[in-house]
Amino acid sequence: MRTTPALSRLTSVVVGLLAALIVLAFGASAVGAEPVLVTSTPADGEQLTSSPTEIRLVFSESVDTESTVTVACNGAEAPVGPSRVEDDTVTVVVPVIGTIGKSKCNVVWNVPQSDGQNTTGVFAFDVTTDAPAATEAPVETTPPADDTSDDGATAASSGDSPRVGGPLGLVRIAAYVSLLALFGGLFLIAYAWPEGVEYAVTVRYMRTLWIAGLVSTIVQVALTTAQLGEHSVMGSLSPAAWGDLVDTTPGKALLARMLLVAATGWVALRPERVLDPTNRTAALALPAVVVATWGFSRTGGDLALIGIPAGMAHALAAGVWFGGLMLLSRVVLLGPGDEDHVHAVRGYMRYSTLALVVTVATGAIQTFRLDAGALFSSSHGRILVLKVAGVAAMAYIAMAARPVVHARLDRVDHLDGRTAATLRRAISVEMVVGVLVLSLTSWMLATQPDNLAASSSIRYEFDSGRSGGELDVRVQLTSTEVGRNGVRIELFAPLDGVVDLRVTFRPPDGTDASGVRLEVPLTGAGAAELPEAQGIPFSVPGTWTIDVDADGPDGRLATVSETVEITGEATTDTTPTDTTPADTTPGS
Repeated sequence: MRTTPALSRLTSVVVGLLAALIVLAFGASAVGAEPVLVTSTPADGEQLTSSPTEIRLVFSESVDTESTVTVACNGAEAPVGPSRVEDDTVTVVVPVIGTIGKSKCNVVWNVPQSDGQNTTGVFAFDVTTDAPAATEAPVETTPPADDTSDDGATAASSGDSPRVGGPLGLVRIAAYVSLLALFGGLFLIAYAWPEGVEYAVTVRYMRTLWIAGLVSTIVQVALTTAQLGEHSVMGSLSPAAWGDLVDTTPGKALLARMLLVAATGWVALRPERVLDPTNRTAALALPAVVVATWGFSRTGGDLALIGIPAGMAHALAAGVWFGGLMLLSRVVLLGPGDEDHVHAVRGYMRYSTLALVVTVATGAIQTFRLDAGALFSSSHGRILVLKVAGVAAMAYIAMAARPVVHARLDRVDHLDGRTAATLRRAISVEMVVGVLVLSLTSWMLATQPDNLAASSSIRYEFDSGRSGGELDVRVQLTSTEVGRNGVRIELFAPLDGVVDLRVTFRPPDGTDASGVRLEVPLTGAGAAELPEAQGIPFSVPGTWTIDVDADGPDGRLATVSETVEITGEATTDTTPTDTTPADTTPGS
């Protein structure tokens, strides 16, 4: 059968229209599709036994060549090269040009979209072993030029923080023990042994404790400063370097404690001041405030409002109990004594039981706040288990020793050598266990409680409040100014089964600014944080809209929208800067 020209033209038109429709349909779908991270190497949450040689990200769609990937390990920039997009256009590779040692690494990717917005996501992996020490063939060297940092100390050869964890733990224990002993000893003199200041051994003992506390606190300040990585250990001995500590609450507490310890010399060098009615309050207040500053070490977590008073009461009660034990063991019961020595022991027994009860009770409160449900799943919790066992042993020894002490002192008005030795052995056992418990307490300060890790210590200037409803979320920003802003997203509901939780920041209407879409790695109740260095780049002032959307267990959830007023001057600098680890924590 012959085909007429009209039919041929009609067929061509139909085929052309079908082809155009296919191109438009699939082409529009490809253009409008948003790249989603499909896989990564290392995978999210993977634990590696050695440093990776590259980091590979595979997306669901083609990504722009201007896509960026930043990597931070333990809060410092990782030794990686610039990222590149492979020929398949969906794979981004980041070469690791150095060796990553034992650390937690966070990878933040940012992909521009065709609609002018950016999609951002985060995943993490751990390297569980330290990097092997590098070996180099010996080379001929010449003495370097005099290269010192601003603080006069020789500059460190790398940007890594000095390894000061071990020495820092030791000086922290020394400061903790000596300052608690100083406060408790002065308390015993003030309320049970006023004659003690007449003995030269007592005065020497108090001065020794103060010197030990002051020196160890100064060294603690220096080592903590060095740990921040800005100065070498020697450079951190300079007071000019200590300003770095004022950026954190524990750092401020440490600096305040150092100044207070120095001021406590006013009473430590003249312990008779605790007996002077004019100076007594100030003389006891100085060492008491020093001890109370340890209550600021754990201020977050659940029931945060009672955290500080409970921590302060715990430290003060422990000081009253332990410091009295130390003074009895090291001074009062060294040998035979007169009636005032008997009064000192009896007086201590009157209040020490109450001090021990307060210590145990406030410790239980802090345990519930900071480690409830995580006693065996975190380092802090496991150390706490050891501490609880120590406290139980200490309480048993104390309760067993009290009847012995009362029996020995019930009908005597002086201490002979045999009685003093017997009492000293009983009290010394309790004191040794106390030193172990205090050492564990100091060790715990170097670890992060599980519940405190789940609570943000960052101050947020913008708080959307909980949205309620099926998608119950809260969004917080570290500031409301143009520039990068840290973000915290808390998901309260649904409890689980959440897929593709996204937060979109839309710029003010009538501007050419780009929006940002943040992929949040939460699948249920919990919280995720993006630090300020990696945060949302608000480029223009005005009213920005925040949309939160996700799929729930039963389908799409209603979008939650909030607005925030951003102030400041417009900027075009949205280049990623140094990153710090993002914190993603499960809900309680």
